[in-house]
Amino acid sequence: MIDELDEVMRELLVREMPVKNGEVDITFDQHSREWSARLSRPTLNMFLYDMRENQKLRQTQSMWEIERNADGTVTKRRKPVRMDLHYLITAWATEPEDEHRILSRALM
Repeated sequence: MIDELDEVMRELLVREMPVKNGEVDITFDQHSREWSARLSRPTLNMFLYDMRENQKLRQTQSMWEIERNADGTVTKRRKPVRMDLHYLITAWATEPEDEHRILSRALM
């Protein structure tokens, strides 16, 4: 599920920033010296650093759904959990002005 969210966010940024001809790479990696040393182009990085259940959006207190089947058996399923995902968004380029421009476009 999270990898699908990453792909949707990538597509949204490519369409809405817009990112033309791959002028900016979009990654979801954890920062490290080795990672940043491999960068060769301006990069917008969106690192998922925190995930928590949104308990305010929980429909009921019970996390389980009980379903009685036609044959008399019972199926117990966990209800869907709503999550808040928090990303650290950073821009990487050779010039600070380029990093600020990338971040500004992403935030718009």
